[in-house]
Amino acid sequence: MPVTRSLSALGPIRKPQRFQPQECQPQRKSKATPVKEKINLSILDCPPYGNNVGTKYDGNVEHFESSIVTIPPVSKIRSPLLKAADRLSLGWKPEKFIARDKETEKLRAVLDSWIWQRQCGNVYMSGLPGCGKTRTVEALIAKMDKKHFVSVYLNCGNINSQDSFYSIFLHELQLACGIDRFSLHSSSDGKLARQKVIQLALKNAKPVMVVLDEVDFLVVKNPLVLHSIFELSKESKNRMAIVSIANALDLPQKLLPWLTVSSSMPHILPFEPYSSFELNAIVEQRLEDIPNTIDSASILLCVRSIAASTGDIRTALEVLRLAATDANADAEALGKEPPSSLIRYVSNILHRRGGLGATLQAVRQLPLQQQIVLIALVRCTRNKSKPNTTLGGLSDEAQQTFKLLRVQPIHFSEICDVCSTSLQHHNLVQVQVSKNVRKSPIVLKASSEDIYDC
Repeated sequence: MPVTRSLSALGPIRKPQRFQPQECQPQRKSKATPVKEKINLSILDCPPYGNNVGTKYDGNVEHFESSIVTIPPVSKIRSPLLKAADRLSLGWKPEKFIARDKETEKLRAVLDSWIWQRQCGNVYMSGLPGCGKTRTVEALIAKMDKKHFVSVYLNCGNINSQDSFYSIFLHELQLACGIDRFSLHSSSDGKLARQKVIQLALKNAKPVMVVLDEVDFLVVKNPLVLHSIFELSKESKNRMAIVSIANALDLPQKLLPWLTVSSSMPHILPFEPYSSFELNAIVEQRLEDIPNTIDSASILLCVRSIAASTGDIRTALEVLRLAATDANADAEALGKEPPSSLIRYVSNILHRRGGLGATLQAVRQLPLQQQIVLIALVRCTRNKSKPNTTLGGLSDEAQQTFKLLRVQPIHFSEICDVCSTSLQHHNLVQVQVSKNVRKSPIVLKASSEDIYDC
């Protein structure tokens, strides 16, 4: 008899699978078995990476795993001179701002009286480029408590007109006050935008501190715009403080009658150029984490040369950065260790930049009015009928020179300030102030040929 079996004994019935080509079948993920490859690590045999000095690596991973080599991070492999060059770049800012303690205290006193007593907080900061004006304001605002005010920063170097200034000002002020981007108001009309700025400052819960950098670029196109800006403080009932930063020293004096009448005269805060001691302290602060990279003699050569010409910290940092970069490039090209002294590199860079011709570079970077005062002093010294030059005689000669050149003149008080601060600091003149200021003697210490060459 035939043997019969139940279907259950045959197991589950499988459905017939549809034929699929090889390329269409789904590929299953399989765990890849580690494959040991031969790696060329002979470069790690030399110090400081290799443990077995003088032996060549045979390429076997198992032998390599028995003595694991720890590769130091890139920051440790990099040349110390290149680290120093990074620290000396303008893009790197130290956490603590040193120097300018007196100016910081004066600015802090004005702003504190504005915040707590609602007094006028307008400030006019003036000085040569690179003397730390903007950095002083940034460091002070960073220390102050933001719970009591809001701050707005505007760079006026790229603003073309008064209308565009107030339009940009309104936009930035709305963002600082926390207004949603979709609810912002814009206006191309300068007068309308100015009124909205005042209304917003009055309605905002916190007072507004406005920092205007490079404001002299805006004033050159429209001298009365500064008067309009400083009046914002009074029209907003001192709920707005204007901190303006400029390179020219005589801007408020031109607007003195209007600012005095409207009670909007700002606090004048002049900045003298950096001295060699201050420049040296700033450089050493940047290099304190990587000592013995740039020798002190090279730093002193650089800072003394820059302090005698312009006192510009940016120039000093750039000279030392280029010297460190050039010295490292030469050392790598020759396959030698970097030199212990960078005096030769610093001296060559100063010669190329005219840094050792301190008089020429100092005079060229002075504002126009100060250059004219120097020209007037040269004319006074060449006048044999007046052997001794005084501040009064210099002022009279300067007024005539301004008329001949058709340049806006500056007053006697400004000429005294310029001679006793900027020009004397650059070692261009020497002033001996007496009780009668007009009879105070002044001596030209620079060469008259260098001044005329500028």
